[in-house]
Amino acid sequence: MEMLKSIALLLLPLSAASFFVPSTYRKESLSRLAASIEINEKTAKELTDKSAIVTGASSGLGKALALQLAKCDMKKIVLSGRNMDSLQDVKEQCDALNSQCEFHVLPCDLSDIEASKKFAKDALSKCNDNVDVLVLCGGMSSRSSFLESSYEVDEMLMKVNFLSGSAISKEIVPSMVDKGSGSIIWISSVQGLIGTPYRTSYAASKFAVQGYCEALRSELTSSGISVHCVSPGYISTNLSLNAANGDGSSYGKMDQTTANGANPNQVAGEILNNVFSKGKSDFVVAAGFSATAAIILKFFAPKFLEQKLVKRFLKAQKNE
Repeated sequence: MEMLKSIALLLLPLSAASFFVPSTYRKESLSRLAASIEINEKTAKELTDKSAIVTGASSGLGKALALQLAKCDMKKIVLSGRNMDSLQDVKEQCDALNSQCEFHVLPCDLSDIEASKKFAKDALSKCNDNVDVLVLCGGMSSRSSFLESSYEVDEMLMKVNFLSGSAISKEIVPSMVDKGSGSIIWISSVQGLIGTPYRTSYAASKFAVQGYCEALRSELTSSGISVHCVSPGYISTNLSLNAANGDGSSYGKMDQTTANGANPNQVAGEILNNVFSKGKSDFVVAAGFSATAAIILKFFAPKFLEQKLVKRFLKAQKNE
């Protein structure tokens, strides 16, 4: 009888997972998805004549979001990241898509909280104190076990992935409150919902984002501001290449799961459509079957998920 219960607990979440995974992801592997999701008419209309700030815009999903926003008839877009040359390249691509929009480049190191505050003030000024959309996409990952991770790495990831976003929001959001409208889109991660081995620093920072956004949403909705927390699965970006080892050095490797991840341009289009056409607040994108199953298992069979994560850690140890 106990065995039957265990099997039922396993099959129910897995069958539910196959139901909830978007059909486009079920039909094709994430690595083969074409950049087919474009900004729809309703989303484009919502963004017309609006101003936006995008962090992490020099590469990956941040760059893709900037390019998708540039396709709309927006008034001003501030692009931020650490690499000035890459930002200039993104700006040129945006200019080619929309010659009527003003694009501004403001570099910022998100590990420096004071620099993040200054960036926010400068970005707000570029938008004439009128920001409609704040996209917090800058971030980094980690690749080390808890015992091998220094406190400094924990601190750095909290600054880059969470505290910088908090500092930027505190400078930008009051102006949104004053005018009674605005949207905050904060990019979290599936690992802000499920803590996996070798990601203690990363998971902590993303779990912080999840809780912060949930609490923030309860406070700002009545002021006309929407707060959206997006949890992507694997996306084909340089996230793993730029990840931090336990001693703070660069991981410098492209994980196969990341290389085979979803197309960032498609994910960016899906995010913006979910926010501005469907009004979704807290949602998952680009999650394959295993990630979706894990999220559902956390609610239906948490002990089973815990056992699977332990086995995953022990297997990784043996392969080191």
